[in-house]
Amino acid sequence: MITLTLTVSKDAVLQEIQRTTGYIGQKMDGDENSYDRISTTDQDALMLQRFWDETKAAFCKEAKRLITAETDDGTAFTLTLEVSNAYSTALTGSVEDALFSYFVNNITAKWCVFTNKQEAEQYSTMAQGFLEDAMRKLLFKRKPVRPVYDD
Repeated sequence: MITLTLTVSKDAVLQEIQRTTGYIGQKMDGDENSYDRISTTDQDALMLQRFWDETKAAFCKEAKRLITAETDDGTAFTLTLEVSNAYSTALTGSVEDALFSYFVNNITAKWCVFTNKQEAEQYSTMAQGFLEDAMRKLLFKRKPVRPVYDD
């Protein structure tokens, strides 16, 4: 088995959510209060913390057979996983990118349920796609290579 460590920066996720929700609010036609209603602010930290925790739990449920340890120090969520020896370590960066995008889109979807229901399903669907992408990569196994022996 290969031990793999993945980290998701909470600050980076929350910054991306702030950019995303700000963009959603800014681009709403016909609603002059949409930016203030939809974009996240520092005052929304308690609600976003709940969504962060729910998103962590959802990923852990999906990856439970691989997870050997998890920590959240308040600034980052770190997972230690045991994956197959046939796992391609070249995929690790892409797995972390998919996990980051899953967190951003899943939390944005949960936020939009309260602030902009018409966008919530789209972000939820995107989050599910990133979750499935991360899991496919974590479970991917390279084809076995026949050993070559020198005489």
